[in-house]
Amino acid sequence: MTLRHMCNSKRLMFTILIFFCCLVTAITCSASSGFGYDENAGGTDCPLDKTPLSSCQYYSQYLKADKDLNLEYKKISKMLDKQTFVLLKQAELLWVEWRDEKASGVYEKRIICAGTVCIDQVHDNCIIDLTEKRTVELRQFQKDIKSAKDKSFKFEKEIECERKWGPRD
Repeated sequence: MTLRHMCNSKRLMFTILIFFCCLVTAITCSASSGFGYDENAGGTDCPLDKTPLSSCQYYSQYLKADKDLNLEYKKISKMLDKQTFVLLKQAELLWVEWRDEKASGVYEKRIICAGTVCIDQVHDNCIIDLTEKRTVELRQFQKDIKSAKDKSFKFEKEIECERKWGPRD
């Protein structure tokens, strides 16, 4: 084998080596982005700009919690006169603002999940948890409209987010 062939052979081997290194890097990066979950699992659209969520991981759970909340809100709305409905609406607007601020408070904490910072998971789980708890409050209000009206449909501000991270049931 001549020196020229050896140089061409080394150049080809070097090119193949670089190609495989790039391929391995690309596969590793694509597998690790998204922390192992498909943000649009099941082909479901995830318009984050229309939700208080930080990622699409819990989008379907949020939709269910929000749907349940809206259902209870509609039920109780039908039980109220116009003046009382205004109280409920004001309370709900304040609640949404409070929920979003409460969930955003997790950004001030460093929360570690499986060796990574998982603030978005904690935030989104908190949003869902508080939404589910408000749904329960609205159900309770339906049982005693007079008492709920006397309280101006106020929500419990001392509630904490219980589900911090990981899969939701």
